[in-house]
Amino acid sequence: MYWQVPLALLLTSVKWWENFVDKTSYTAKLFDLKKEIQRVRVKMAVITSLWGIFFTIGFVFLLEYIQVNSVPV
Repeated sequence: MYWQVPLALLLTSVKWWENFVDKTSYTAKLFDLKKEIQRVRVKMAVITSLWGIFFTIGFVFLLEYIQVNSVPV
């Protein structure tokens, strides 16, 4: 449990990096990246949601296939 807390804090801060970037700082290139990400965020959310749905459905079919074709013990 000792390594999970720092990892969780790091991943959370990576998720929220956009909050700490502004146009006037030394992170101006990150600010441009932030604006580009905001421009395509809705499209990417739709694409990743659909991908997740298809992946989940495919995994269900895979598990069903394995269960039907398995040898009884």
